[in-house]
Amino acid sequence: SDAESDRPWRITERRPFVDALLPALARRGFEGGDHWVWSFHNYNDCELGGDRVSAMRAQLAGRWRGRAAPDGDPLVYATEGGVRLEGVERRYGVVLPPARRRAEQAAMLAGAVARYERTPGVGLFTQYTVHADPQYDCGLLEPDGRMRPAFGAWLRA
Repeated sequence: SDAESDRPWRITERRPFVDALLPALARRGFEGGDHWVWSFHNYNDCELGGDRVSAMRAQLAGRWRGRAAPDGDPLVYATEGGVRLEGVERRYGVVLPPARRRAEQAAMLAGAVARYERTPGVGLFTQYTVHADPQYDCGLLEPDGRMRPAFGAWLRA
């Protein structure tokens, strides 16, 4: 994950995970190769407008034995992400009316896709769910199937 959290019992943060995993892989003789890529969840980059992916690539550089991007540093895939409705509230620090919250979700998602298109080494960007999951609400559609503005943002991306 690209996460940094005040709840370490719920997630493993990227920095210590990478620093523990890569030496453990080396001790086991992991050879990697072009058929391996680094995969991560990127909710925080999407929701907070950050660039944790570049910091992660820098941490992996020269240590990860997987496929390289055209710039020579690791190729990474953002295999799970999106903008949760609660992430909109966290970013702005206020509870917005439902229509505005969904419009901001779309804008934040479009911004994240655009940032990742300009970020070297990101080979794949995916959306966690199409239909909203009530427990992890980042869907492009409402639970009943109605389109959210985020659906249109994803299509334009």
